[in-house]
Amino acid sequence: MRTVTYCTENEETPSSTPANAQTGTYPERPIRFILSAPAGGSLDALGRVIGEKLGTAWQQPVVVESRAGAAGMLAATAVAKAPPDGYTVLLSLASVVQNTVLRRATPYRLQDLTPVSLVATMPVVLAVRGDNPAKSLDGLVRMAREPQHRVSLASWGNGSTGHIISEAIGQKSGANFIHVAYKGEAEPLPDLLGGRVTAATGSPGFYLSQLKDVRILAVAAPARLSKIPDVPTFEEAGYPLANLSGWGGFFVPAGTPAPITARLSAEIQRIVALPEVAQRIRSMEYEPVGSSSEAFARFIEKDAAQWAAVVKKGNIVLD
Repeated sequence: MRTVTYCTENEETPSSTPANAQTGTYPERPIRFILSAPAGGSLDALGRVIGEKLGTAWQQPVVVESRAGAAGMLAATAVAKAPPDGYTVLLSLASVVQNTVLRRATPYRLQDLTPVSLVATMPVVLAVRGDNPAKSLDGLVRMAREPQHRVSLASWGNGSTGHIISEAIGQKSGANFIHVAYKGEAEPLPDLLGGRVTAATGSPGFYLSQLKDVRILAVAAPARLSKIPDVPTFEEAGYPLANLSGWGGFFVPAGTPAPITARLSAEIQRIVALPEVAQRIRSMEYEPVGSSSEAFARFIEKDAAQWAAVVKKGNIVLD
């Protein structure tokens, strides 16, 4: 476990606002960010950037603590069971939702957490080897429908976003794709380039660095990516249920007073909109969002429904 504390002592405290009055003296002691991913990764970087800015603005230490393990369930459970006072905040990947639809039972429920703000979406791309005859997603589907081809799609694990994307494509098209699970997004690359798997899913940051050897056919994201503007989203390509991008967002325990949730959400939105923070997020090949609590709740509802539809039809269960 890695813990980092941020606080700046010598800057002026922001002036009082109606939101401040409604939340009383909040915050009057350190705030803990509990992260669902290991230290040193992209979620850790997001937490540290936002924690530093929040500590400066509110003149309170922000402790960033990694509680990785059990596909994010350790962190989610810890926050779900924490006092609902705004001092214990979850920063999680989409696994906080995915676990509830992929597993028969989880130690927390989505209702145990209140969404605060969607910080960033984390696109997923589908890539083939550069000399693959499939020039588009439809081309790959046509190849999979031909009996002489054995089309395999690699992902970074059973139940991963990449796995569900491959299932969604197969369900919509009726094509027979063979899912091959690896332990990380980098592991399939030698097999992709060696022709042992046909296609692979992963982050834009990873596959954009391999463009001399691979071709990206589609991206799971709300909109096309600026670095590959000619590559359609899965929704544009006709596969809306496969348009499952990853994301990172903040939650507080259910029952946290609404004014505290609103103040925390407003401050996170302000921080994400800062040019230097937005640029840092984009440097990770993510798209900054900074949504309201209400917009994040709607986003989660749609995301969970998409996951549930594919998982149920594909009979995918992790336990």
